[in-house]
Amino acid sequence: TACATIEWSHELLGAEEKVFFARHAGFAGGWTLDAAEDGCGADLDLVQSLVDKSLIRLRERGRFFMLETIRAFAMERLEEAVDAHELRQHHAAHFVAYAETAAAGLEEERQHELFERLERDLPTFRAALPWSIDNNPGDGVRLAAAPWGPGLARRPPCAGPAWPTAVLAPHPPPRPPAPRRT
Repeated sequence: TACATIEWSHELLGAEEKVFFARHAGFAGGWTLDAAEDGCGADLDLVQSLVDKSLIRLRERGRFFMLETIRAFAMERLEEAVDAHELRQHHAAHFVAYAETAAAGLEEERQHELFERLERDLPTFRAALPWSIDNNPGDGVRLAAAPWGPGLARRPPCAGPAWPTAVLAPHPPPRPPAPRRT
């Protein structure tokens, strides 16, 4: 089956390649080499190695991607990683910074190019948003709000009315500790 083939290919990877492979599961819509370097600590040799092994592919304009079945397998490996929370936090922080930088660029003359780039990355923003809301609400608010104001009204990143509610909803206070028995 396809899953067995992916697992077999994964077992042939070196330790560093396995970590890199799992880290890229968060890029739902593909990524550039710059995003891989900043968001996942990758370098060109690691990227090329996984391209050579057909676990990631190269698209137009220097964008890489994983087939959905491979990405789902990589997401399972990411969730099994000891530092999964830290990795996802770093990935989300990368996209918060990207979103806020993009927001500043909406005032520039090359707005059309920025819209195209943001459009290509919308699936990854959508994937990072629910994790951010659940695990770091401050970043969730920043990610949801940054470049998606009036300047990007033609296609907001969050489908449906549930996202604004989820981002702005107060999070329940922590439970008080259970009473000690004496």
